[in-house]
Amino acid sequence: MSEPPSPTKMQQVLEINLISAQGLKPLSSARRKQQTYAVTWVDPSTKLRTRVDQIGGENPTWNDKFLFRVTPEFLASETSAVCVAIYSVGLLRDSLVGTVRFLISNILDSGDDSDGDSIRTPTFCAVQIRRPSGSFHGVMNIGAMVLEGSDFPALNGISAIGRDYPSPPNPNVSSGTRDVEILITIPKSMELTQTSNNDTTLNSIT
Repeated sequence: MSEPPSPTKMQQVLEINLISAQGLKPLSSARRKQQTYAVTWVDPSTKLRTRVDQIGGENPTWNDKFLFRVTPEFLASETSAVCVAIYSVGLLRDSLVGTVRFLISNILDSGDDSDGDSIRTPTFCAVQIRRPSGSFHGVMNIGAMVLEGSDFPALNGISAIGRDYPSPPNPNVSSGTRDVEILITIPKSMELTQTSNNDTTLNSIT
């Protein structure tokens, strides 16, 4: 009689790559070149942020990857989504530039994975950015891929980490790995309220 799979093997990892954005709406109050970063989450209790792009202005590039520990049920649900918020760095406070919300089922291949290969195949898309006013302005380029949870022991005990780039000095972050957990807290005044009606349109990148 075979043993049941361990909890670690039953878990999967959703990798989200926030690549870049084009055509961001410039802030009317900005007196210098816009510097932006993006925040992403699948659970609002754990939000991860990119580095700040200081040279791209309205067309920033981050190319930062994040790993989220998820269940097969989450990936199979038609309502599971990834949220992204783009902020512009300010002198006193950072300003919300726009948001993105896209359904997992729209970006990941839900086809047969009996050979185990398609689960590791990244998918890329361009997603429209919704301004705080509700109108769309600009697009965000995103990549997504599902990996086996057992391949990432760094995720044991936590729900999400950033990866592939060094972290700024932080006494709360272990310095012994390149897989760095970067968590931030968004002020309540800047929290996003997402509903199913806010899902943005996805267009495949050619």
